[in-house]
Amino acid sequence: MFCFAVLFRFRFPLRCGSLCIFCCCLICFSGKQFLALYQRKYKDNQKIESIEDMQNFVERYPQFKALSNNVSKHVAVVGELSRLVSEHNMMDQSQLEQELACDDDHTAQLRTLKTLLEDPNLAGIDALRLVMLYALRYEDRSGNQTEALKRTLSTRNGDACSSTQIQLIDIILEYAGAAKRGGDLYGQQKGVLSNLVKSVTKGVNGVENVYTQHKPMLSEVLDLLIKGKLKDNQYPYAREGVTQKGKATDVMIFMMGGATYEEGTIVREFNKSQNGKLR
Repeated sequence: MFCFAVLFRFRFPLRCGSLCIFCCCLICFSGKQFLALYQRKYKDNQKIESIEDMQNFVERYPQFKALSNNVSKHVAVVGELSRLVSEHNMMDQSQLEQELACDDDHTAQLRTLKTLLEDPNLAGIDALRLVMLYALRYEDRSGNQTEALKRTLSTRNGDACSSTQIQLIDIILEYAGAAKRGGDLYGQQKGVLSNLVKSVTKGVNGVENVYTQHKPMLSEVLDLLIKGKLKDNQYPYAREGVTQKGKATDVMIFMMGGATYEEGTIVREFNKSQNGKLR
């Protein structure tokens, strides 16, 4: 059976904080690997556990610096990224971005959001993105404080948002709000019991990395597809009256508006897990 799935594009506003943290970790890991290789070659047992240790090591070995300009550049980039992550409080804002995308906890998330908005070091564009994510998640929630948060954006100390920027909150709700979205982006249609079980399970098992909690909706779509459980009203057949019979063996996914790297990774891992059973 051949299945052609068309998914209309809705992605969360760019998670700049998470991206910066990821790049910092990746470059830091590569640089540390290179330093460890050099240490083994020259029998140096100095512990390297921080960015400052890396910088000191490079300065202490001029021959290493001469041979390894790339590592010096890596260390310099990591140092700058680390400074930006700390200066703009990206660890906390990235965690909140992930929680707004993955968890339903209005009271706690609103409290954290208000605290972050009071931080003058939080860039205006980052503050705007957090409020956008909040507005999307809790658009229909009783006690929604999107309007109050808009006022906070315009009056906050430091990097306040312009009226044009704040209008983007209404625009994104118009474009991708609850009335425009297809599917169950936030898992709200699964019922209170299902979400409670998910919350309890998460609390017991913990999260390996709070900065990588989010999984694109495509992951769930593919899982339902191989089980033959996609809803016909959300993923209808082109020919009227046709219903899904059996499991698909060939699948083509077309993303209206383009796909993210994260979604590309999901498809690659999915293909690998199928061992040729489904293409």
